[in-house]
Amino acid sequence: MFCRIQDAYTHPDLRELLQQTVANIVVEFTDGGPDMPHAELRLILAEGVKLTGDDRIKTIIACSIGSNPHLVPRPYFGMYSTTTFRTEEQSYGSAHSFASFVFEPRQRKAKVRDYLSALNGEDKRLPRHSTNLLHYDSLVRMPNLGGKFGYESRDVIAQWVARLKILGFMGWKADSVKSSYDRLLLPENPSLEFHDFITKGYEELEDETTVQMTHDIPLYRGYFFNRDFDRVIWVITSWRVLLYQPRFNGEASRVE
Repeated sequence: MFCRIQDAYTHPDLRELLQQTVANIVVEFTDGGPDMPHAELRLILAEGVKLTGDDRIKTIIACSIGSNPHLVPRPYFGMYSTTTFRTEEQSYGSAHSFASFVFEPRQRKAKVRDYLSALNGEDKRLPRHSTNLLHYDSLVRMPNLGGKFGYESRDVIAQWVARLKILGFMGWKADSVKSSYDRLLLPENPSLEFHDFITKGYEELEDETTVQMTHDIPLYRGYFFNRDFDRVIWVITSWRVLLYQPRFNGEASRVE
């Protein structure tokens, strides 16, 4: 099942899924080309959920949240959020998946709805994180494509991961990395630090059995519709990563 993120809360077929405990959090990279990697956030369920569709009963074991602009109507620039919600019958990857970075949840009893509430601003534990991060436009001008417009999905993933880390749902460093269909991922022991792998390109080699992490690609900033949005940035020190919101209360404010 595929729908806009704002419809996931009220869809009758998703009520049981939203109450399921999350067993793993995955940042997954799919085929967007070596200069425009596409990323999604995938939540793996602790228990599968039965869902009827396409004349058969499916067992849903994961859900993906991401920016899918090609599947959302866009009458003109900036009109629609491109954030979508999709149910999955497999935990990791697909034929178009290149790399899946897996995080163990730090809140073992947190449910899918809890994660969505954190991202849409309903989690009030920290007032400065009450803005809605799910209404996002990924169409940006990309210098690495000669200034052409493209769809930047990694920027919103970075803000989601930062918020989930700040609220204690996950860490900054992944626990493992997987590549679908037994592909070999090169290098074989990549950095599992989020700030390292979110800025890499991913390309399938000609043998179709190997995925290569390529050159660094900076994150290009998309547009968050919430007027109170304050972007989290990370500062890398010699011993840890610090997260800041530069404009909170008019000055740089450390948030984690």
